[in-house]
Amino acid sequence: MIKRAGYPAQSHFVTTQDGYILEMHRIPGRVIGSSPVFLQHELFGCSNLWLFAGKNYSLPYHLADEGYDVWMGNNRGTTYGKAHLNRSTKDPEFWAFSQHEIGVYDLFAEISYIANFTSQSVIFTGFSMGPPVALIMASQRLDIQSKIRLIIHLAPAVFMTNMAPVPIKFVANFANQIKMLADFLGIHEVPPGYQLIRIIIKYLCTLSAIQEKICKEILMLAFGIDSPQFSLFMVPMFTNYIPDTTSTMVLMHYAQWIQSGHFRQYDYGEIKNLEIYNRTTPPDYDINKINVPNVIFYAEADWYADTKDVFKLYDNLPNKAGLIKVNYTKFSHLDFRVAIDAPTLLFDKILTTIKDYR
Repeated sequence: MIKRAGYPAQSHFVTTQDGYILEMHRIPGRVIGSSPVFLQHELFGCSNLWLFAGKNYSLPYHLADEGYDVWMGNNRGTTYGKAHLNRSTKDPEFWAFSQHEIGVYDLFAEISYIANFTSQSVIFTGFSMGPPVALIMASQRLDIQSKIRLIIHLAPAVFMTNMAPVPIKFVANFANQIKMLADFLGIHEVPPGYQLIRIIIKYLCTLSAIQEKICKEILMLAFGIDSPQFSLFMVPMFTNYIPDTTSTMVLMHYAQWIQSGHFRQYDYGEIKNLEIYNRTTPPDYDINKINVPNVIFYAEADWYADTKDVFKLYDNLPNKAGLIKVNYTKFSHLDFRVAIDAPTLLFDKILTTIKDYR
């Protein structure tokens, strides 16, 4: 995709401390010494989702045009994170990870690699699940903070108490039972059969103009996307790359955050918690330890990163560098991905923000 858009492209591979092999994608800066910007994807996504909308509507290309050295990471379990030194994806142990391992191992390895490769500290930008795994990394691996000059949160899904979708809240109440059933059935990768699901979604959403409109309406219903911001031309491109895969533990970890109202480590149950944490409940992530500057971009109509939860996060961050509302009242969660006015509503503001840190 990057080369088709007319930019140079590179792939870089990192191996985590626990053996996962992750592929990163890079648009190198035009000159030696360009400031590195790292982009971290959302749940059920991978680096492709930063690029699918093409040159005019994708943040990486806008960053590259401004002279930044752009890197896009990938979590374990995604399309570009299915390799391991000694485990197969058919091995249940391959899928024994939550947001904790993604932050502590995956992001740590990727940021360390970029900092060493470029001899510079990194500007981190994450969307949705990107911010919480960055906070996990920075609070658990304090040595990484010297390699990060700024954390930009786009619609951070960290505190989840006030999220709007009632069905998700309802399902979260039965997460333990669902996880037990999934384990019993041997389901550790979600969604199971994702390649077939992707083919079906693409087929159903691109068969005719009417079906494209139906798909658009379904996505709007699921994510609260504002209709004028989601053009029909985005539908076939977007459905090429969703969903990507993750583990049942990642979904379980999110359900625990929704249920508890806490941003905390994975809850294994009282007995195993005692073994791991020396307490019956998991500890909260201590974000007070994070000295890196943090800037949050949020939207009023976001169903998943509600403004109350965003304000709670910002209040708890020790190094506050900016709380910026997208200046469009109907801008919602997935609009951060698909809005046709994102270049003016969002990208320009991001570029203005990071100029002070380049």
